[in-house]
Amino acid sequence: TRGPLTKCNLDVETRRFTNSENTCRLPIQNTRAIDIVNNQRTGYQRERETQGRILTMTASGDGIEAKTEGITEDDLRTLSQPLSLLPDFFESSKKHPFLYIPAENYERRFAFYSYEKLVFESENGKTIWRANGSMEIVLPATVGVKIQYGKAKMF
Repeated sequence: TRGPLTKCNLDVETRRFTNSENTCRLPIQNTRAIDIVNNQRTGYQRERETQGRILTMTASGDGIEAKTEGITEDDLRTLSQPLSLLPDFFESSKKHPFLYIPAENYERRFAFYSYEKLVFESENGKTIWRANGSMEIVLPATVGVKIQYGKAKMF
């Protein structure tokens, strides 16, 4: 089963992760994480396939088993938080009737202010999560956002 994104601590003696499920779920932010798990160098095509996905690792006496999976609504909720910035931060931004922030192959940090609708989408246009209001989020690679009537700023 899929759990929430987690902080990972590996007990070197027992070769197990210290949480009760003995698993670790992390957003993949760069190819270095992939290189460590696969123990090999990867090319651009491999990087493109794994950016913006979730790496799930399970430890055992034989080593660490790893697999990747797509970003889910729960993952995005975990990566978001209530807006901590003052409204003055958005003074230079105009309220957009519609704004599209395309998916990229790297993560970005955004603040969204007073929007009516936010639609987070995968690279292929599939809706992952719909939200409204104000928030900050570390937007994973390969996730784009459609904004309706609101302000957005990268910081």
